[in-house]
Amino acid sequence: MKRKIEKFRSLFFFLAATAAGVVNAQEVSRITMQSINVVYVTDTAVTMESFSPKMGKGYSTLFTLIGQQQLKSGKIITIYHNITPPWVFDIAVEVDKAPVQLTGGVQFKNIEGGDAVVMHYKGPYEKIEKAYLQIDDWLKKNNKLKAGPPMEVYLNDPGAVKDKNELLTDVYQLIK
Repeated sequence: MKRKIEKFRSLFFFLAATAAGVVNAQEVSRITMQSINVVYVTDTAVTMESFSPKMGKGYSTLFTLIGQQQLKSGKIITIYHNITPPWVFDIAVEVDKAPVQLTGGVQFKNIEGGDAVVMHYKGPYEKIEKAYLQIDDWLKKNNKLKAGPPMEVYLNDPGAVKDKNELLTDVYQLIK
């Protein structure tokens, strides 16, 4: 019950801040993350400028496979395996089931759920580091450790959002 209240409080704070037009409205919330199935491609970026074309190509590959195999897609995700350049990351999309056949470098895995924190971030991707720093502060204050790589879930489409201050991203971190 306590986690449901924390989750509701966090969602309320995020929606209220969004309605008020506050950019970068952030609060770390402890949650139980559900496990999910994803199709993904792994890539590397040396500069921040190289992320966007790699993401576009990766998501195009994934959605082509999803369409061809009539899978139901869910969350749009990036999983970061390190925090300094060159960045290694998985471009991923949640799916309802495993593909029958994997092609074009696409892989499939189950991301285990568990005890986690989430940061609701509003603003440009170039400033999302603020969310990670706030998660790190929360971990220190609560004597918790990271239990795997962080994951970003994109809640709106950067191609459809005119003002990048309106981009919405949830940053998840499994903890122990």
